[in-house]
Amino acid sequence: MNHTFAPVVNDPKLEKHENDHLELSLPTDDVDISGDEDEESDEEFYTPGREDLTEIRTKILHESVLSALKRVAAQKAFASAHNFTKVLKHRRNIAAKVSKYELNGSYTMRGNLRMLSRVRFNQNELKIACSSWEGTFYVLQKDETGYYQETQRLALGFHSEMATIAWSPKDEGLLVSGGGEGKVNILEIGTATPRRP
Repeated sequence: MNHTFAPVVNDPKLEKHENDHLELSLPTDDVDISGDEDEESDEEFYTPGREDLTEIRTKILHESVLSALKRVAAQKAFASAHNFTKVLKHRRNIAAKVSKYELNGSYTMRGNLRMLSRVRFNQNELKIACSSWEGTFYVLQKDETGYYQETQRLALGFHSEMATIAWSPKDEGLLVSGGGEGKVNILEIGTATPRRP
């Protein structure tokens, strides 16, 4: 079958004949253009192993299948015996007990919205003063059980984080606090208004 086309330069599928017509050479059934020669070189060859190796691999496979069957049977038994209601009630019971606890740490305090900036013990370690980055001031006192309970909370009017707090070395009822904006307060524990420095 001959097809006549416009000449295309350097087209390997086209062959030039004596009468200057170009003929398209289409592949025929006896020409293989799939490139199977390259694929043949990439083939993997199977070499049978020794008989004892085959036996060992068969034993390993057999033991693996048996253990998988046991595992699946145990999982099916657990799934069929699983009582979702009982587990849910148990988890809710645990959650109710845990919700009664409060976190005790360096950045946690009930009602505190930001991190604590300073924590100071007084000299006899019966009181703790804490300041937070929101400008709030806390005093905690040790009770008879040995835990510290909040006894006083004040917002001293700081507009930025409290820079520091310190107990008076002579009077354990006096506390000094300073803010990042330069404001200083002298507070007598138990009173709601700070003294003027």
